[in-house]
Parts: sequence; C-alpha cells; structure tokens
Amino acid sequence: MSKRGGGPSVASLEDQAVEPGPSHRPPSAEVPKKAKKSKPQAPQATPNRPAPAKQVAQNKPPAENKIPPIIIRDAAKWASVSSAMTTRQIKFSKAKTCIDGIRVNTVTVDDFRALTRLLEERKVPYHSFALPEQKTLRAVLRTVPCEILIDDVRADLEEQGLAPIKVTRMTSSRSKKPLPLVLIEVPKDKGAIFELKAVCHLSVTVERPHKKGTPSQCHRCQRFHHSQRHCHALPKCVKCGESHDTHSCEKTNEDAAKCANCGGAHTASYRGCPRFPRGPQAKKSSGSAAPKPQQKPAAVPAKQSATPAAPVRPSAPKTAPATKTAINDNASKSFAEAASSKKRFRSGSPH
Repeated sequence: MSKRGGGPSVASLEDQAVEPGPSHRPPSAEVPKKAKKSKPQAPQATPNRPAPAKQVAQNKPPAENKIPPIIIRDAAKWASVSSAMTTRQIKFSKAKTCIDGIRVNTVTVDDFRALTRLLEERKVPYHSFALPEQKTLRAVLRTVPCEILIDDVRADLEEQGLAPIKVTRMTSSRSKKPLPLVLIEVPKDKGAIFELKAVCHLSVTVERPHKKGTPSQCHRCQRFHHSQRHCHALPKCVKCGESHDTHSCEKTNEDAAKCANCGGAHTASYRGCPRFPRGPQAKKSSGSAAPKPQQKPAAVPAKQSATPAAPVRPSAPKTAPATKTAINDNASKSFAEAASSKKRFRSGSPH
C-alpha cells in the first residue's frame, strides 16, 4: 500500500505496465501517407521464342534410315500385285497414285525386298531408290592427266584400301573429250577418300561432286527423279524414243529426233520439253499436285477522310464570243449576201 499523498510505487507501476495490443494503441497523430502510384512501365521487348516443335512419333524412323518407296509404273497391274502382297504377307503403310504410276511405302526392309522380288518375278516395270545400307560416297579427283589409265587409278586406290566400286573418266558435255577429272564411288564407310593426297604418285585434290540445278533424269527410261541403277522399267531411247537402249540406236544426225516423254521433235533430254519438271515439280518427289492458279489480290477500298469534301458547283456552259459567231456567220454567207446586208444596215441607221 502506498502512503497517502505519495505517488505509486515502482512495483505497482510494473504490475500495471501491460504492453498495449492493437486495440489499445493510442491513435497516432500522424496521417498515414498514401501509397505512391507506380508509373506504368513500357513493355520490354522480349526475344521471339520459337514455337515448340511438334513431338515426332517414336515409331517414325530417322531420315538416314528411312525405307525408300517403290513406284509401280503400270497402274493396271496394281490389283493383281496387291492381292499377291496379301497372300505373301508383304506389309505396306501407304499406297497412292503419282505422276509415274503408284507409289508404295513398305513397312520394313524385308517387305521392301520381298516386293521387289515379286515385281521382278511378274515382270512388272518399277523403279525405286537405294536402301540406307546400299548408299555410297562419290568423289571427284582433280588434276589426273588424261594419259593415266582408269585401270591404273583403280589399282592404286585398291592398294590404299579404299575399295572403289566404280571409277570413270569424266568427259566434256559439249565436245565429248576426256577431262583431267576422275569420278570414283566408294562404300559409305570409306570417308577417308576425301583425305586422299596422291594417286599413281601424283598429287591430286579431292572434292564432292557439284549438284546440278536441274532434276536428275534416268538414262534407261528417260523419266525424272531417279537413276538407271534402280530402274526396272522398259528402256527408252533418248534420241528416237523407241523401246531400246540408247547405245544401240541407229539414228543418224539427218533423222528427226523424237522425245520419249511427250513425242515432240526433240531429244528426251531437251529442257524445253513440256514434260520437263518445273516449279514445284522440280523438287525430288514422285508425286506432286498441280500448282494452284494465282489469284489476283482484292482491291483495297480507299480511305474516307474525316472532313466532308466541299460540294462541287456546276460550271456555267462556256459561250463563244459574239464577234467570233458573227465572223463564222459571215463566213458561211456569200459575198453578195454580205454586201446586201451591209447596205440594209446603212439604210436603216439614223442620220
């Protein structure tokens, strides 16, 4: 107990000292500040991220292991061929018509080989492409003198362990004269061909063959987008268009040429032929749709101005001056009429 007239004791003050809660806090004299409004920031340019690519199906083979298609040239024999494929259990994923016939995609390599055997047994014309394991490498040897025999070049390449498949001397397309260039073909695993430094004790340079800007043409059937190595169609002569090999053709320069593709009076290799692939057809594909006709762009309507245009006032018809009309009238009159009119005018005028 505190004494009368005295102040509270320290203990009583400590007992009464309670930390005020949020409801017991005295109101602050300060006015709360308003939150500053943040200025809108300019949108930052973000780099355009490429759209996520579509997920490729797991069962789709990569490009290097893709099984090539088989093009059956005679569409009339598709019914018998397809029934035989069902009997022999030759599976295919797709079959559709194309420019050269019917394009068939087999499922496995074994199906590919079985279908080619079936077509050869029935003598059905077709063409195809090389399997992945059959693909080879091609290279061009430069600065090989024309006096060096091809057999010597082949023997030297075999001694260096390159196992050449084909060795040919290149010739000029115009003069047909031999060139100091040798085209060689080796297995796919012989990539060391591009590191070759010498052939027959002569320094050479090796490079890849230059790709032509035009589509490839078969030297057997004269069709496009495949080679004669994998072509089993009927032979066609590039000169006369008949069903025989070009090397056995007896046509002379005086005889007229005939195209095997369109029947025109030119060779089958003529680039001006109407059957020569152009535009979308020049791409390497056995079936391509016809190009769509180009549509003219629609006319854009003219923008109307916000302010209305001032009304156009009709202009008064232009009248020719009286003097000219009088001159023209007098010109149409004779000299006697003009003189008499002047005489009447003078007599009628006041004196």
